[in-house]
Amino acid sequence: MTQLIPLIICNEKNDSHKKNTTLYSNHQEITALGFNQPPAIDDLISAILLNPNVLQAHLERISFCYQQDLTDHLLAALVDFLIIMKKNGLDLKRRMIEGTKFKLSAQDYNYLKNALDLPADEIKLLEGNAYSVLTKGFIGVSQLIKKSS
Repeated sequence: MTQLIPLIICNEKNDSHKKNTTLYSNHQEITALGFNQPPAIDDLISAILLNPNVLQAHLERISFCYQQDLTDHLLAALVDFLIIMKKNGLDLKRRMIEGTKFKLSAQDYNYLKNALDLPADEIKLLEGNAYSVLTKGFIGVSQLIKKSS
C-alpha cells in the first residue's frame, strides 16, 4: 500500500524549513522531486525476484519504466510479466502491451503481441534482454554463430 508524506510548503524567503518530499511505496524510496533511476528500478526488480508472483510489483515496474522512458527496461518488464502470467489474464496482457505500444519499437511490439498466442509451455521460453530477470537466458542459434568466409 502506498503511503504519502504531506508536502511542506514554505515561503520562498525562508528556505530553512524546506524538506525534500519523499514518496514511500512498499519498501522503496523514490524522491518526489526527481527519480533516482538506478536504485528505484533496482528496488522494483528486487521485489520481483523476492516474490515473482506478485502482480502489483510487475505493474509498478512496467509503469515506472514507461514513465521514465526506459525502453529496454520496459521490454524486459513486459516479457517478465508475460512469463509470470502464463496463459492467465489475456485481456490484461493485451492492455499492457497496447498501452505501451508507443514506447516500444515496432519489432518489440510485434514480438510481444505474437507472444500472446504462444502455448503455455512456450511462454516461459521467451527471449528477453539484459534487463529481463525471469527469462531462461536462451539465445537463438543465429545469434551465437556468425559465418565468415
